Amino acid sequence: MEDKERRANGSQYAALDQEAPEAEHCKEDLLPAEASDSASAIDESDQEENIGLLDESSVARTKRHCGAARRRSVFLDCALLGLVLIIALLATLVWSRHPDSQTATADRHRKYVLDPDWDSSAVPRVRKYHWTIKDVELRPDGVKRPMMTINGEFPGPMIECNEGDTLLVEVHNEAVNSTSIHWHGLYQNGTNFMDGTVGITQCPIPPGSSMQYRFGTDNQSGTYWYHAHMAMQSSDGLFGPLIIHPRNASLQQLEYASDRVIMVQDYYHDLTSALLPRYLAPDNENAEPVPDGGLINGMNKRDCNAIRGRDCDSSSAERAVLGLQANKKHRLRIINTGAFAEFQVKMDEHVFAVTEVDGTDVVPAYHHRLNIHPAQRYSIVVNTNITDRTSFWLRAKMVTACFAEENPNLEEEVRAIVQYTPASGKADAADQPSSTDWDDRVDMQCLDMNTTELQPVEKMTPPPPDTLIYLRANFEIGNWRLSRGFFNSSSWRPSLSSPTLHRLLTGHASNNASLLPPPTPSHHHPSKTNDDDDDDVVVGFDTGVELVHQTTGIQTLDVLVSNFDDGAHPLHLHGYKYFVLGSGHGYPPASLLSRYHGAALDTTTTTTTTTPSNPLRRDTASVEAFGWLLVRVVADNPGVWALHCHIGWHTEAGMLMQFATRVDDVGLSPGIRIPDEHLALCTADGLDKGAAPPDSTWFGDFGGGDFGGGGGAAAGVDVEVEVEVVSPVLGLDEAAGEAHAAEVAQALHGGEAVEHEAAVVFVRGAGVAEHEERPQERRDVRRGVALQDGELGDERGEGRLFAFGREEGHV
Repeated sequence: MEDKERRANGSQYAALDQEAPEAEHCKEDLLPAEASDSASAIDESDQEENIGLLDESSVARTKRHCGAARRRSVFLDCALLGLVLIIALLATLVWSRHPDSQTATADRHRKYVLDPDWDSSAVPRVRKYHWTIKDVELRPDGVKRPMMTINGEFPGPMIECNEGDTLLVEVHNEAVNSTSIHWHGLYQNGTNFMDGTVGITQCPIPPGSSMQYRFGTDNQSGTYWYHAHMAMQSSDGLFGPLIIHPRNASLQQLEYASDRVIMVQDYYHDLTSALLPRYLAPDNENAEPVPDGGLINGMNKRDCNAIRGRDCDSSSAERAVLGLQANKKHRLRIINTGAFAEFQVKMDEHVFAVTEVDGTDVVPAYHHRLNIHPAQRYSIVVNTNITDRTSFWLRAKMVTACFAEENPNLEEEVRAIVQYTPASGKADAADQPSSTDWDDRVDMQCLDMNTTELQPVEKMTPPPPDTLIYLRANFEIGNWRLSRGFFNSSSWRPSLSSPTLHRLLTGHASNNASLLPPPTPSHHHPSKTNDDDDDDVVVGFDTGVELVHQTTGIQTLDVLVSNFDDGAHPLHLHGYKYFVLGSGHGYPPASLLSRYHGAALDTTTTTTTTTPSNPLRRDTASVEAFGWLLVRVVADNPGVWALHCHIGWHTEAGMLMQFATRVDDVGLSPGIRIPDEHLALCTADGLDKGAAPPDSTWFGDFGGGDFGGGGGAAAGVDVEVEVEVVSPVLGLDEAAGEAHAAEVAQALHGGEAVEHEAAVVFVRGAGVAEHEERPQERRDVRRGVALQDGELGDERGEGRLFAFGREEGHV
């Protein structure tokens, strides 16, 4: 260092100068590379010692001298390092109190505050966004994990627009998996191919590819959101809010001083790409993965000491802080962006008014607690008029009674801090609130909020129905012990490279009204998958994996869902809002069932009462466990629209069906025209990256995809069959011998009946999951008895044990 620099820095360098001569004779690697004379002296001294020119006493004196010098040098180095650290800490502390230093933190907490100067009367315009999807390692609550982000943000950026605007979103995928973006709740009238539903309206966007979404927002306003519609990616971070300002501001009947979005979500520390295969694997009936905790606007702060086996550092994690001016009314747009849990949302010591449900403005109704299922949205208006304190907890608590499994790391309540601010807008430090929670009972059921009292501001009387569609929703354990979600006898499996909409348009273009023969409606297929009118333009679908109800013209459909499952299902319909006409526990009323069984339609009643004159209109309503739900849809939007359970695990297990509405208009001019760049995605490499594993992952492909449904073994799959005596386990007659084994093998390859009473079949080959020992248990399934057997052991190696009886007559 230059002398003038040392003089300028004062005594610190003077002290170092005093030690420098000694240090220079003791450690060569402390010298700068350009040092010459002193370096030569060290080299010569070392050489003299090595060849014996220095006597032992000289060497000892030199070593003692150098040792003392080294100790003094190390002491000074440590002192200097400590002084530098103290100065840095003091500078950081001083800077942290400067207003400019708090910009990043303030921006984080104000990221989802709507623009107070927004002009909702502006001329409609095109709003452009450029998004890059990337995988980024983050610590939302302190635990490190990869997240899917948009432009590096989690959650994604907020879209704010006016009713009638056009949104143009260029999505470039730099993540490792294919993806898509669904615009939840938007009608997409005339732009069905922009709905973003993989396997239904589009092919996935593979890694390295791009897709442009362009659609309008005519005739709707309110609180919406966007999220990935590929596997469980929204739970990995790919979501964000979408707010549409109305042209008619009077639809909100309470004035408010501020407006913001609050997203609550269940949160998993594991990637869903690891959780989903385990959930879909055999023997996982009603075993949805239980979250580790929750987030509010992507934030929480966990105690790392309570979380084992994780890379956890919560020093930079924090809870969301909502700065609300005192003595004002504030609008909070609450969205459940989670995959599984229903939340109870409350603000300590505050009552609020519900003013919007899923984009429908409603007459204010006052509550202190909000139950919200996945994908639902509610706006509440809260008055900050408490006088004895200035900070409060906003609590979002999961209804854990609906979880079938346990997670020792689960923290069921996530909190945000509500901080009253003075008129200047500058809040005091957000201390831990000491506010009092509401004394509520703990819910033991996952029930929708009672919305019968919620009246839309814009009144609309439902038109009379043209037909009633009955849907039986349940989970079934099929062959190979796979638990799958069903609507009637259909469990959805997406075709990644051939979406439903594409095939529908192909059918129009080829004038082929029956690409596959539609099945005849029966008690096993209660829903009519095609219209009865011979003049209807319909395309056939394989109802085993795609239940598609098709309509022509504008029809009004009553959809009656009967839930035979022990869990609730929040049902979301793409492209529409439906009228919520009724719901209840147990079987639907006889009057509704009689309509399905052929009685004349009663256009004045739905249950035992008159059809509501102004029922709530929404896009996501929940059917309770062992209950029923009746909704009415005016099917006037051309395209193919999914109806599915918005518990992400259930969608991936197959609980999805489709409405192809106004199919006579879909392929006609002007009709729907899919852009060439969208079609090109369907032939790109990597479409299936990140997709849910197919059922054949666990049992191979023995024809069809449903074992025993006909067809032979897949080419190249080596199937070995072994037969064991099963009567000690199942209480059935014995069946053994090579002859019987041959018959079972024949059944495996050809789907033929098994004539003997029972057999245990051991299958080994490609695609067969590893056999796991289970407690001895008998479980009846649709096509036989799946044997969980610890007795027989697993000495056979990789494979699985199955038991089949004559109860269903075939494998």
